Amino acid sequence: MMRGRSDGTQKKRLITSLCVVAIFLCFLYAYYGSIFGSQSHGASAIEYGSRSLRKLGYLGGDDGSDDKQESLVKVFDGDDGITPKSYPVCDGRHSELIPCLDRNLIYQMRLKLDLSLMEHYERHCPPPERKFNCLIPPPPGYKIPIKWPKSRDQVWKANIPHTHLAHEKSDQNWMVVKGEKIEFPGGGTHFHYGADKYIALIANMLNFSNNVLNNGGRLRTVLDVGCGVASFGAYLLSSDIIAMSLAPNDVHQNQIQFALERGIPAYLGVLGTKRLPYPSRSFELAHCSRCRIDWLQRDGILLLELDRLLRPGGYFAYSSPEAYAQDEEDLRIWKEMSDLVGRMCWRIAAKKNQTVIWQKPLTNDCYKQRAPGTLPPLCKTDEDPDATWGVSMEACITPYSDHDDKVKGSGLAPWPARLTAPPPRLADFGYSNDMFEKDTEIWRRRVESYWDLLSPKIESNTLRNIMDMKANMGSFAAALKAKDVWVMNVVPEDGPNTLKLIYDRGLIGSIHNWCEAYSTYPRTYDLLHAWTVFSDMEKKDCSPEDLLIEIDRILRPTGFLIIRDKQSVVDFVKKHLTALHWEAVATGDSSSDSEQDVGDEAVFVIQKKIWLTSESKRLDFWEKMKYRYAMVCSSNQNRSMEAHALLKRQGFDVCSYGTGAHVKLPGPSLREPNVYDFGTPYKQMYDDLRRKDPELYKRNGILPMLKRNAGVKTAPQRWQNNAADGCFDVVFSFEEKVFDMVIEDLNTREHVKMKAVLVINLEVKDNHEEAAVGARLAMELCQQIEAHEMWEDSIDDVVIAFEKQHRRKLLYTVSFY
Repeated sequence: MMRGRSDGTQKKRLITSLCVVAIFLCFLYAYYGSIFGSQSHGASAIEYGSRSLRKLGYLGGDDGSDDKQESLVKVFDGDDGITPKSYPVCDGRHSELIPCLDRNLIYQMRLKLDLSLMEHYERHCPPPERKFNCLIPPPPGYKIPIKWPKSRDQVWKANIPHTHLAHEKSDQNWMVVKGEKIEFPGGGTHFHYGADKYIALIANMLNFSNNVLNNGGRLRTVLDVGCGVASFGAYLLSSDIIAMSLAPNDVHQNQIQFALERGIPAYLGVLGTKRLPYPSRSFELAHCSRCRIDWLQRDGILLLELDRLLRPGGYFAYSSPEAYAQDEEDLRIWKEMSDLVGRMCWRIAAKKNQTVIWQKPLTNDCYKQRAPGTLPPLCKTDEDPDATWGVSMEACITPYSDHDDKVKGSGLAPWPARLTAPPPRLADFGYSNDMFEKDTEIWRRRVESYWDLLSPKIESNTLRNIMDMKANMGSFAAALKAKDVWVMNVVPEDGPNTLKLIYDRGLIGSIHNWCEAYSTYPRTYDLLHAWTVFSDMEKKDCSPEDLLIEIDRILRPTGFLIIRDKQSVVDFVKKHLTALHWEAVATGDSSSDSEQDVGDEAVFVIQKKIWLTSESKRLDFWEKMKYRYAMVCSSNQNRSMEAHALLKRQGFDVCSYGTGAHVKLPGPSLREPNVYDFGTPYKQMYDDLRRKDPELYKRNGILPMLKRNAGVKTAPQRWQNNAADGCFDVVFSFEEKVFDMVIEDLNTREHVKMKAVLVINLEVKDNHEEAAVGARLAMELCQQIEAHEMWEDSIDDVVIAFEKQHRRKLLYTVSFY
């Protein structure tokens, strides 16, 4: 295949362009500097970094030096006397910004990441000069989220205006668009007919009483890997089981956003190169249902990460074709996976139909009995299995401590008793049972006081998603057990790693550094609790203003922030209320607390207002597309139309075609296809097949496909007859035969314009599920092509990176019009 290459002329052109851009940016800086100085356009500005904002007069400070940030004690003491009038507002394209999971940042900074290891889905935070220190507006039409428990089954479409998953997963009951709402029937890739039935099946396979998965309270915490829209976790809640639903911001974009909008615990993360932000022995069950993870890669390192996270005797429920399929590749994977888990000392607890459940050993006995040199090895004794923040995974087995080995299990009480019973791992911190019980009682009284302050503003169902930004032992969350809420307990990465105590209490949470943005979408939590979080910033070289903006990003409109900190912190925050569109709700003090409390702690309750701006209209990132695209398959029905529909929804300039002599659709048998001429309207085909056998063609997905196609364009078109449609910049085919026909056709045309056209073949099987995957992959390629100034200079790198990440070979060539 011919490949485009850069040359010296292109490099000179690049240098010239950079010079022009630099001069232009200097002009903008000078121009907007005068505007911002008067603050007349503050509501629509985008600025990068705290220092830039201070220079512009938003955040205080009147010098332009780049000296180290002044002492935060001085900031909290209020010595600068400056009250910001407003913060800049991000434009609409950033309404879903996740600063440390921003793919555009990766492209802009040209980070050299190993895509095959999923490094591009891991956290990469912007440097100070690239931070978007602006308020993120809600999308147009935003509504206060539907309240729990109704939200489990429906959300407002305007709040997450993305319906591609409803189309892509229409046959799997993930979600359905109905008017102004998106509904969630409870289905998934593996459990089309409901997560509740699937959960009962797993419990039955394990012989748990009454097919209830919590097993009398002994199974409480679950990790759902590749969770989709988290319906599995949603239906576990009724069994007193709480799941950490985990998924990356990948080709199924917005799945975690949907989960949190529904009021279901969820976190943006990926099994890549770094440990997940959870301590060892946190979960009784890990679950993967068609999660498309290669568990065999790198000596089984991802499966060993699950092993680290599972408690003694914990389970891994795996529903995937490898567990039952009989084709050669699936049999190979099953054999190798069985061999790996056997060497890890896991045993099959149950296997039925498409699901296998493995169980981790209770003790170290099996590890000691392995032959010398058996892989994977045991981890080194000096490695901390609970260290997670920025820690790389290791392809080794985490053995139990001598204590855990002797007790043969976690030693945890069943739920709900474990919530208030002193956790066995208290001793790791030198904490006594008495200290634990006093902490639990202190926070019970504090939470009671908080609810008294909030009571004029809330009803029983006002709050659902809550975050404790400095959770310590989790007693704040424990005090909320009687309320219909869940709490994400965040433990700072530089303090005592008490997160394992939180999991031992049957709660969930994550490690985090509040100098960085949290791994969640904007507008995902109803209440944030910040106990001495701002005071802790005094010890770090990071900005409290950045933290205020991050809190605003995370909070839903009309959500609440409870600050419990020094009075000087409260005074500092009060100066920013107007600029942040926040309002004070109530204040309190710690006079009713015990002698253990810090004497000068104050309580400040804030509510975020709902606000809109004319600049907050929706602007898609790919609004100004550079290229025209064509999607081509054989009959212009399934693969090309799936990609056409998806790209059209995302704002691409796209058409689609077929290369066959006729349009062929499956019939009652392989020898009896339904044959139509190109140009026959999809509606006509739909009516014809519905008349012939509506049940057959609904069951095999042909009628839903034709209905989808009719919503995209009128009729299938033939590639060889498309001269009147003009020139395309990039053409995608989805099988090699079609690729060859496209090239043959282009080569027979008169090359009058000598306009280059890139032709790429992405091999995709002709079925509905693979077509949906292929469409997402095609869109990802299109996005990467759009991200570069000239595809001729970058296509080699784009293809190599794509092949490495997805393990799919691409064919590509350049032809001409």
